[in-house]
Amino acid sequence: MKLFLFLCSTASQMEILYKISITLLLLVLNIQGFSCNFCNSSKHCFHSDSIEKQLQYFDELVLLKLNQVRLGNEKDAFKLEDILEQPAKDHAKYMAVLDELTHIQFGFKKTPEDRMKYYGGSIRSEELILQIYLKNENNIDWIKTSEKVVKRLTIIKAYKLYILSSKYFLIGIGSALNKDKSSLYVTVLIGNYFSYNQGAKYREELHLPYSSSFFSNNFNKTYGFKPYNRDECRVLDRYKDIENLQKSLSITDNNIVLANDDLKLIRKTINSNKDRIAIDVIPKQLFACDHENLVDHNQPNYGVLFKGLNGKQLLRKNIYRDISNDSLEVNLGELKYSQDVKGFKHINDNVDLNLVLIKNNYYCKVVTPSFNINYKNRYMSSLVVDTVLSNPVKTIHEILREPVKLVFRVPFKKNKYNYKTNDIKLLLDALDESKYRILDVKISAFTSIEGLEYKNQQLQNNRANSIIEALNRIESEKFNYSINTSDSWDQFKKDILNTGYDELLTMDRDEVITYINERKLWNKLEPILANHRYAEIEVLVEYDTVSVSKELMIVKKLNHCISLNLLERANEAMKYFILYVLENDYDQSVIDNISIPQKPEYASLRMSEIWLNKYIEKEYLTFEDLALLNDLHNHAPYNPYITYNWFYCNILYNDKFEYRNYTDNRQVIAELYNSSINSKQLNALNFRFLLENLKYELNNNGNKTSIKRLREEIANCVDNENNVLEVADLLSQTHDYEFAIDLLERFIDKPNVSEKLVFMYLALCSHSLDRMYSLQFSRVMRRAQQVNPGGFCQVLKEGYFSIIVFDNPIVKELYCKYCN
Repeated sequence: MKLFLFLCSTASQMEILYKISITLLLLVLNIQGFSCNFCNSSKHCFHSDSIEKQLQYFDELVLLKLNQVRLGNEKDAFKLEDILEQPAKDHAKYMAVLDELTHIQFGFKKTPEDRMKYYGGSIRSEELILQIYLKNENNIDWIKTSEKVVKRLTIIKAYKLYILSSKYFLIGIGSALNKDKSSLYVTVLIGNYFSYNQGAKYREELHLPYSSSFFSNNFNKTYGFKPYNRDECRVLDRYKDIENLQKSLSITDNNIVLANDDLKLIRKTINSNKDRIAIDVIPKQLFACDHENLVDHNQPNYGVLFKGLNGKQLLRKNIYRDISNDSLEVNLGELKYSQDVKGFKHINDNVDLNLVLIKNNYYCKVVTPSFNINYKNRYMSSLVVDTVLSNPVKTIHEILREPVKLVFRVPFKKNKYNYKTNDIKLLLDALDESKYRILDVKISAFTSIEGLEYKNQQLQNNRANSIIEALNRIESEKFNYSINTSDSWDQFKKDILNTGYDELLTMDRDEVITYINERKLWNKLEPILANHRYAEIEVLVEYDTVSVSKELMIVKKLNHCISLNLLERANEAMKYFILYVLENDYDQSVIDNISIPQKPEYASLRMSEIWLNKYIEKEYLTFEDLALLNDLHNHAPYNPYITYNWFYCNILYNDKFEYRNYTDNRQVIAELYNSSINSKQLNALNFRFLLENLKYELNNNGNKTSIKRLREEIANCVDNENNVLEVADLLSQTHDYEFAIDLLERFIDKPNVSEKLVFMYLALCSHSLDRMYSLQFSRVMRRAQQVNPGGFCQVLKEGYFSIIVFDNPIVKELYCKYCN
């Protein structure tokens, strides 16, 4: 039985496939006796045909288990490939015969590269070899042995890097037993699209306008440059903006010209006679749709390699002779036009220029044409409000139907029980404007002390009844009322204090009246006595929730609570008002009637008012809000909602914000997580804080440890597309493409992924050759063609990518089908 592996569209589909495959394979192994005791006797167990079959199933089991590891680490599963499997099986058998772990054979198959070329592939693969000692050669437990192989491949550090790399997705596995069956030798070859080399044999069919000697099969004949060496080349990783050198290339009058304003960068990268800026000139016809790609993956370059210039030659040929000038403009070589090349009319439009950096004669770095996409949706920061009731205990109707007490005072003239219209206007207006329904009235009528008791009693009753009559005129329904009458003796004693008549405080009521009458003091005391002739009215009402707008009634209730300094009730009213605004249409003019004092005790209400106005006007935090929020935070430093908004505004707009005081700032956020603020909003604040910190560190040459820590923390809290696009945009500006791509890959396979994220991913991959040839890149290219066919063709036609992107066969197939 042969198990075939399929390339699925998503990792989840692949995971399901491999679970099914493992189940089937184990079933087959058990049926055929391949379990721990599959061999009953050595005589039958090691029959030659049986062993070959056993080893084939073993290889497939190793592949399945390796792919379990890959999928568990969010990598594409390996796909079995003959071009790798043949040399892998060849070398496993060689090691078994030799009974020695080695990468070297003899003759035409001496090295792993030689073996790949022998079987028709290229030198681009990685060979991993293992020797597994078998405790019982006559009774091999193949399942446990496969687990041991996979464990070794993922424990050995150098091997693990290859096994878990997105760069590799093709695999070949071979295994063989030594003569006495005491050791199992395993060869694993992993590769990618570069492992194929079908186009090399067609290379000579294209008449290039250059010397073909540069395409020699002997790498070392290419100007004597040596293959990539990590130790020699990693120095170039320091210079993140090195890709600007490629963007400085142009073709002028068939000459390749390098014009750059950063001579310091060139001096850093090309600083010895063995360092060079070389150019790989790639005819686009190599990748035409009507034939195989005419490339040889055994060579480091795709087209014709121009040797270029070393540091001294660059400076000597620079047209800018002033040593104080940081500009460089130099001719790197001449393109020779040829009429022999079919359709090769305009050389500028038919070649791509890849920049090649040579360090100490090592072929170190290839910089291709690339592009960026800026995430232009500027983040708009909104306030958080503490007044929204997520689970209100009452409805708007219920809160409005709660009775409200209105208190008024109506003055009366001496010996009169009639009042002026203006004296009762406030009461009548309040009841009429908000359409209250009167439930109960309490009237306390007062007279001054100078009158006779029976006359005062009569005045008090008349004054109370006059108020009742006025209320009856505006309220058609009956209501309860009660009347209390009294003179104002107690008030008189309070008001006479410190007026020069303190001796009256020692007298009783009758003695005071006699004293005043004998001395004729009534006119002098009238300013005090006039204040004692009034009626105090307490009206218990409820709103008419049918004929009057609810927002008007809530605002009235809010202002009423504020006027009585009932802060708790005022905050509750504000909660319900904001809830009403969120759920209904509202009248802007009504909202403008909210009046909150500019006092510390009203800080929470003021914060809610600010939020309300921002929400209604569809505005976000701005620099102008900074002073106001600083003031509110000073008034209420322990209010978590004010702290949230204050902190957010300072992060965004305070140039003097102490980013360096990282520990204290993190403590502020930690304490907010212990409050009742929604965790989603706190996550947004935390993300913004970390991102602004990272910007600060990058813009101010922060230390590498801080930047690394911030990157890791941001990676842990990115939870939506907008966030990840912002981070990717920032990282692309600092040339940190690999980390940005890793973040985007968390979202890229989601069914509803946005077009913005798709093309941002493609742009980032244009800076990474390894990513452009990955299976993930192929899938995203397919998604791009589906969501925006025009944009897909544009980035491939108009020079956004290097032409070598078509070395990815899926991308070339899509382009040739939909764009060519």
